[in-house]
Formats: sequence, C-alpha cells, structure tokens
Amino acid sequence: MYNAVKFTACALACLFMASCSGNNQRAEEAQSLLNEAQYLVEGRDYTGAIAMLDSLDTAFRDCVDLRRQGTLIRIQALIALTEDSIAADEQRRPDLQHCLDSLSSQFITVSMQGTAGFRAYQPTFTGAELNSTCIRPRIDERGYFYAVVNLQGQRIGLNSIVLDDITVSGQSISMEGSEMMSLSQEVIAPLAEAIYYSSASSLTLNLIGSKGRSSIRLSSRDIAAWKSTWYYAKLLQAMETANIRREKYENQLETLSGQLSQLTAQQESAAE
Repeated sequence: MYNAVKFTACALACLFMASCSGNNQRAEEAQSLLNEAQYLVEGRDYTGAIAMLDSLDTAFRDCVDLRRQGTLIRIQALIALTEDSIAADEQRRPDLQHCLDSLSSQFITVSMQGTAGFRAYQPTFTGAELNSTCIRPRIDERGYFYAVVNLQGQRIGLNSIVLDDITVSGQSISMEGSEMMSLSQEVIAPLAEAIYYSSASSLTLNLIGSKGRSSIRLSSRDIAAWKSTWYYAKLLQAMETANIRREKYENQLETLSGQLSQLTAQQESAAE
C-alpha cells in the first residue's frame, strides 16, 4: 500500500513538473512573439507587427497577461499606421488641389430649370444646346461626369451611341419632336475614356435607334471639352474621396487614442 501511494505521489510530481516546464516554454515562445512585435513597431513595420500579434492571440490564448501587453502594442501600431496614412494623403493633397485650381476657371456653374446646377466647359458652352443635334459632357452637383445627347427634330428611338468598337446604351425621351438622352458616368465611362485618350482631331459618334440612325461629329474644340470635363470630374471625385478618407482616419485615430488611454490607465491601476 505504501509503495502504491509513493508511486502515485511521484507520478503526480512528475506531471506537475512537466506541466510547469511546458507552461514556461509556452510563455517564452509567447514573449518572443511579443518582443518581435515591439521590434517591428520600432522599425515602423506596423502591418508586420500586427500580423505577429495576431499569431500571439491565435496560438497562445492561455497567455493572458502577454496578450494584454500585445493589445497595447497593437493599438500603438494602429495609431502609427493611421497617422502615416493621413500624412501620405496630405502629401498628395497640394498637387491635387493645384490641378483642380488650374481647371476650375474653365468651368461655369449653370442654373437652368429642372437642374440643381451643373458645371459645363465654358469655351464650348452656348446655352443653346437644346436647339441643335449635339452631345455635351457635364458635371453634376456631386462632381460626377455625365453626358447629354440632344437629337434635334428627329425621332429615331435612340438607344445607343457607337464610337468604333465601343457602344454605350441608354433610354431616350421625346421632347417637342426631338429626342434627348442623359447618360451617367457609369454608363458613359468607356466612351469618355476613349475620347480622353484619343489623339484624333475629330471624331464621329453614331447614334443608333430602333427606327433609324444619325451621327454627331466632334470637332477639336468638342474633344477638348470632353477631355477637360472628364479629367476635372475625376479630380473632383479624387478630392472628395480624400476628404472622406481623412474624416475616417481622424475618427479612427480618436477612437484608438481613447482605447490607448483607457488601457494604459488600467495597467497603471493594476500595477499599484
């Protein structure tokens, strides 16, 4: 009986020592990951540090204290990463603003009945576009490109515009013996891109309808209007995207800073 009890006690002791040894080894491995994450943060490799902390959280869920320290490092890395993103955006902003400023004088905001106010390329704008067969590029109040087609005195059931191998489709409406079609940026983009990159001095757009067809010739001035309008719209959208992104980064930075302050206070309180 004594020998059995002695054997059991020895076995339990061995198991305890093995468990302690295993725990120590896991703690050392977890600490190594934590140290590597801190090293990567100091080297400004924030994404690498976050990946290392992800590994720590996944593989060492039992190392609670080390994972808590990792959370602090993660927040610091995210703050630095966000600040770098803001700095990169701000570095590009002056060039973007300069391009916008250089083009803005070429556009006028037009107020007409039925519109919220669109922008048109001033050198080719006459205000009498509805009295002729033409297709004009425009920018809406949100900064998005679109095109308006006016087919004066004709009703062909207009449903598509063709330039070489590019076809864009839409739905026209009849107005006092004429037809009109408005095409959004998403629809007109392939045609606008083709005109923007064209080196031709003139282009012919074929208007195709269910009852016939017509055509519109774009002169060099018309092509210049398309190119400038397309470029200006893309710049306006890029600036709007940058503003939205900056607001998102600032909100994210505020949230992370609050989390950092709270976590730091908790750790200081626990250490007292």
